[in-house]
Amino acid sequence: MIDNHVQRGQSPVVDPMTISWRRCVDMNDKGLAHIVSGLDNRPQAPLRETGFDLTAASEFMAILSLTKSPTDLRKRLGRITVGFTEKRKPVVADDLQCAGAMAALLRDALRPNLVQTCEHTPALVHTGPFANITYGNSSVLADLIVTQLADFIITENGFGVDCDAEKLFHIKCRTSGLRPGAEVLACTVRAIKYHSGQFEVRPGRPLPVEMLDENPDALRACIANLQAHVEIVHRFGVPVIVAFNGFPPIRTAMSVCSSNWPTTWVWKRSRLTHL
Repeated sequence: MIDNHVQRGQSPVVDPMTISWRRCVDMNDKGLAHIVSGLDNRPQAPLRETGFDLTAASEFMAILSLTKSPTDLRKRLGRITVGFTEKRKPVVADDLQCAGAMAALLRDALRPNLVQTCEHTPALVHTGPFANITYGNSSVLADLIVTQLADFIITENGFGVDCDAEKLFHIKCRTSGLRPGAEVLACTVRAIKYHSGQFEVRPGRPLPVEMLDENPDALRACIANLQAHVEIVHRFGVPVIVAFNGFPPIRTAMSVCSSNWPTTWVWKRSRLTHL
């Protein structure tokens, strides 16, 4: 639609060098991140620099994740900035008269998927905005639906507390009007030991053998990192539950954490243990 608009010189006239909207394909190919399209300069395909984004990294995914209704979706799509005029005025999707068509194409994507967990509990799986590109949380619409169906909601927020939990509070909670009653900080003993900097871990290679053994010194060297995550959540006035894995090193981890957070609760083998 953008290329067609530019090629025909329709109003408002978009400067091809300022077009910020990229193509999208769900294929992880870095060679497509920055390309030149329209080499033969045919109609509806002007020569210009562009690139491809992954679906989960696209602005569409972020919009779909924050949408609360079909009407809200249509308005958000219409505000997408696609480029600028020669006088540096922004051109949005509504100026191209394409927001309605985009909303129609996404009408089925607006519906959350109902699935069942291994524990036979219902779960809504909906949207997947990349955590490092956008806000890394499940959809607002799914949470609003569950509030009408259940007494408790458990929703995931992407990477770490310093990344997506903050985005949960700053973006998703403000959009949905919902506020979490508690934050569950999930971690593993191996991850804590890795952040100590004492082990060399490379993708695709087995973990160092010494990393699989109990190592209280490595835990103590990195416990400040875990504590920083807890303190971030406390700034929002939300209680924290630290959830450790149930492997044998859990005893060492609990003893180390006990001296740092005397009021922390840890989930261990299906029961809460007060430290």
